[in-house]
This record gives sequence, structure tokens and C-alpha cells, in this order.
Amino acid sequence: MKIYAMVAIALLLGGCASTGKTAKPIPWNRYTMGPQLDVYNPRFHNFQIINPNQVVLWQSPNTAYLMTVSGNCFFDNSLPMLRFSSGWASVQARHDVVLYNGQRCLINQIQQLNIRKMKADGLLK
Repeated sequence: MKIYAMVAIALLLGGCASTGKTAKPIPWNRYTMGPQLDVYNPRFHNFQIINPNQVVLWQSPNTAYLMTVSGNCFFDNSLPMLRFSSGWASVQARHDVVLYNGQRCLINQIQQLNIRKMKADGLLK
């Protein structure tokens, strides 16, 4: 009897969780701050592919950058890290390229994200 009750509860919870709506994508471009910039001595701990030509580079839980490249570079999100043509001294838009999955993608733009505002708007935890 306990098993049937647990299955029923799981089905009910599953039905409540799947309303047919998917989570809205985060409008990353709306949360950029200031002009395009170069990043010196980058220490990116993580990255998140947004679409085939944009990636969010996380420097800390409160510091992130939106990087846009020319062309479609980011399809396979299983690779553990990004590499840059300049190494790790600096990353400059319109000068450096991202080396990812055998591709060389020119960096068009790097902008800092307003993580504090994104958290206040409930988009990030």
C-alpha cells in the first residue's frame, strides 16, 4: 500500500511540475553594463553557452561577462573549458579568438553583466 501511495504522490507532483510551459530564457543582452571592454588577467571559473555565438564567462558568483563571437562557435557544451588565442594575460574583443571544439572564433564584443540586477529581478539565485 505504501508503494502505491508513493507512486500516486510522485505522479501528482510530476503533473503539477509539468504545466507545458518551459522556463523563459534569460535576456542576457538586457543586463549588460557599460561599453565593450577588454578583460585583463581573466580568471574564468565557468562558462555557460547562451546560443551558438554567445557565452557567459563567470569570474565569480557576482562577476560575469557576456562574450559575443562572429559566426556559430558554441554547439557542444560538453567541453570543459574555453581557450583564447592570447593565453590568459588578457582577452580583447576584435583582436583575440576563442579556440573551442577545433574552431577559431573572433571575439566581437565583451560586456560585463549586471549580476546584482539580474538577482534582484529573480533571474539568478
